[in-house]
Amino acid sequence: MKTFEAIAIRISNLSIERDITLYELSKVSGVAQTTIKDIVYGRSKNPGIKNIERIANGFGMSVRDFFDDDLFISK
Repeated sequence: MKTFEAIAIRISNLSIERDITLYELSKVSGVAQTTIKDIVYGRSKNPGIKNIERIANGFGMSVRDFFDDDLFISK
């Protein structure tokens, strides 16, 4: 799995776990909803660390915690 795919899945999983819509995530993170959707739907192959940091913060977590998931372990 490519990193951008894992990021998309992680955002989707966290949204479901925390019962937050992509619209709500955009409001709390300050990342445009279109940018978040582009990441989640695979239209963005390079989401950028700054956007990932802002999205992670929108979930109330650090970038380190965001990437602390089995999705990001190379197999």
